[in-house]
Amino acid sequence: SSRAAPRVTASATRCVAPSASLRPQRSAKASASARARARVTRARASNGGNAAQGEVLKVFYHRPDGAYEGWGAHVWGEDALAPTEWATPLAPGPNVEVDASSSSWVSFDVRLRPGANKISVLIHKGESQDCRAEEYDVSESKEAWLVSGYGGGVSR
Repeated sequence: SSRAAPRVTASATRCVAPSASLRPQRSAKASASARARARVTRARASNGGNAAQGEVLKVFYHRPDGAYEGWGAHVWGEDALAPTEWATPLAPGPNVEVDASSSSWVSFDVRLRPGANKISVLIHKGESQDCRAEEYDVSESKEAWLVSGYGGGVSR
């Protein structure tokens, strides 16, 4: 039977929202620190990859300190094609430049089951947890943008 995907709300998701007004601007006036202070930077629809290979949620992650070593994405939920174990999170891909005035981001490719509706992702390093997107609605968006320190912050 078909079920409607739940609408993602601020209380259910940390660091992610479908608001275009929070997207990083490609203007020299927009500072990297101002974008990093935004609770949520951006989530928007994209094609998510080739359907024959399975769809992909692209998760972009930013740390103002640029220290990505050891941080990974824990993925869970019935719509995850390959859920991760806590001890073996997804490793980030290469750094991504959003625009010339911003500092770097990294990305994670989260493979989805065909017809996926929702997925959960938590960025962590060992037992230190950073931001997350829980039950993120992937039926509407195949990109999520997460900023370190929001949604509970990094435990030290």
